[in-house]
Amino acid sequence: MKKGKIVFIVSYIIAVCIVSAFMILGVKVYKTEDEIAQMQGDEVSVSFDEIEEAKRRELNYLSLSEDPNADDAKIVENALVKWNFQSADGRKSAYLTFDDGPSTKVTSEVLDVLKEHDVKATFFVLGSMLEKSEDSRIALIRMVEEGHSIGNHGYCHKYEVLYPNSYVNVNAFMNDMDKSLESMRGVLGESFHTRVIRFPGGHNSWRTGAIDKVLTEKDYAFIDWNIVNGDAHSAVLSKDQMMNNLKKYVKKMEKNNDTIVVLMHDTDKNINEAEFLNEAIIYLKDLGYEFRTLK
Repeated sequence: MKKGKIVFIVSYIIAVCIVSAFMILGVKVYKTEDEIAQMQGDEVSVSFDEIEEAKRRELNYLSLSEDPNADDAKIVENALVKWNFQSADGRKSAYLTFDDGPSTKVTSEVLDVLKEHDVKATFFVLGSMLEKSEDSRIALIRMVEEGHSIGNHGYCHKYEVLYPNSYVNVNAFMNDMDKSLESMRGVLGESFHTRVIRFPGGHNSWRTGAIDKVLTEKDYAFIDWNIVNGDAHSAVLSKDQMMNNLKKYVKKMEKNNDTIVVLMHDTDKNINEAEFLNEAIIYLKDLGYEFRTLK
């Protein structure tokens, strides 16, 4: 027998032994790179889904009575309606609120700043944003994990749908809030609920007589604001421009500013939001404010 043939037979026997060993150990041998790539893709997908499902099961969104950082949103609602922000004990509370997120980038930057300062905020989530990217859904999970409060900002944010002729369409409005809540439950789990809402455009911007009764019956609290940084404008504002707006409104409310609700937006358009937030927290701390959330 020729030497080359002997080498071939020996090599073949070794290869068969190796494959057999893999099969005994439960390791599947894939014949092509396409099959391997398909296997790896399937495994990553399943693994990611399992991780996300585990996160949902473990998430614990604290109730008002359980959350040491939260205040009753109904009390703040009443203060905003009456425009009376003086506290009986002189306590100064600042509620940092963010609308229209979670976004793919800016929300995570905002969360980083809040974490650095150990400050909690209230995020008024737009349900439709959760369907735009995985980053948005992960940001929502992070909000809960890091102890922030979640409010409902509706789903569509379309004034012509929600407020035809400036009157709130009760059915359209409540359906929109319900749809947004379902989007959040798709990420946080079916047990998630929030009683805190914010009207797109603000409660005071519309004729709300019909909807107010419904919200009272359902124990919803609607939260407007008394301080803005101007980031809702179409133009992108710098950190300094937003800080000037903040200081202007805080000063304007002097002697009636024990309770301030700051309106901000964590959309990806607001590229300077995190930088502004960092300075705003320092500024408000220096004025003696304690940061609280709304539930």
